[in-house]
Amino acid sequence: MKIFVQTIVFAVYLGHPAWLFAADQKPAKEAPVPPPIVERGPAAYEPQLLKMAELMGSLAFLADICPATEATRDGLATRDSLATRDGKDWRDKVAMLIEAEASSPRLKGLIAGAYNRGYSDLEVNYKTCSEPALALFEHQIYAVHNLSQDLARRYSGN
Repeated sequence: MKIFVQTIVFAVYLGHPAWLFAADQKPAKEAPVPPPIVERGPAAYEPQLLKMAELMGSLAFLADICPATEATRDGLATRDSLATRDGKDWRDKVAMLIEAEASSPRLKGLIAGAYNRGYSDLEVNYKTCSEPALALFEHQIYAVHNLSQDLARRYSGN
């Protein structure tokens, strides 16, 4: 008993009497640990989605410099019925693509960046509507069409 009393006096002397009352105290509740955030990897179709956004950006640029009303000016070829959209239509389409497919801020940024890259890459070489610009427009219309058909066939689950 003498050793126990000495131990208590020594503990109080050190300023650590909390262990004396530990038996009377209820254990503190631990805060619940939130589940870890698991970032999914890129979707299997992400590269094709980004390519489509880039093509849509270039189509928006080409539609801006070659509006449908100018397609027959100066004897230039008339665009196909698929290509009667203006630049705003392509911007609206990529906005719909982002809304439908971009499940994360990262993917939204990638799609918007691909669209902007497609638009700005053509600004260097195409200043006015010309035969090569119209030919590129036609080529990219069909590329977007084929890519969208391929994506739907592979990943729609139908």
